Amino acid sequence: GGALGGTLTVAIAACLFGTLGPASRAAYEAGLTPLSFSLWRAVIGAAALAALLGWLHARGRGRMRWRALPPRALGALLVAGAASVVLNLAIFSAFQQTSIALALLGFYTYPALVAGAAMLLGEERLTRVRTAALALALLGMTIVVLGGATGETSFSALGFGLALLAAAMQAIYVLLGRRGFRAIPSEEATFGVIGIDAAAFLGLAVLGGTWNV
Repeated sequence: GGALGGTLTVAIAACLFGTLGPASRAAYEAGLTPLSFSLWRAVIGAAALAALLGWLHARGRGRMRWRALPPRALGALLVAGAASVVLNLAIFSAFQQTSIALALLGFYTYPALVAGAAMLLGEERLTRVRTAALALALLGMTIVVLGGATGETSFSALGFGLALLAAAMQAIYVLLGRRGFRAIPSEEATFGVIGIDAAAFLGLAVLGGTWNV
């Protein structure tokens, strides 16, 4: 628990996120599209979280009273869900359009977007120490991502633009998660967002006639 547990959780999440590029590429080669891949990911994630919540409830954890939540929190969760829909479609389309290394390079500009937005909103001061730390983090990320690219760095303006769009949506999601729906426990909040994703992707697949999942 505590700071060490939080740091470990972030490290594990980052490692798992790093598998999405190769996993999506393998799925595309098997015939899936970015939309169908996003749909399957959301459905499996929602099912896993539903099972986790069921287990927590069986162990005595109280159920979430959604109707008792402030409208602001529910609204923020809906906006976060919409941002997540765009984020998923953008980043998985970017993986298809350009190299994984360049897509990740574009996506991982989101910490700078979060810092800039927090400063503009007057919530944080961008001190010299924070600026230096952010610059070093972005530099380190660039070296790691491009240094690990072994010849597969084909540039696509569309793909890189989609990665930047995904970064913007991730920044919105982070800012909303910080203060928009704190009243909602993380498990229920994540389940709500993934549920919105799954419903949106299913609707898009049906409306677009791309039911090749």
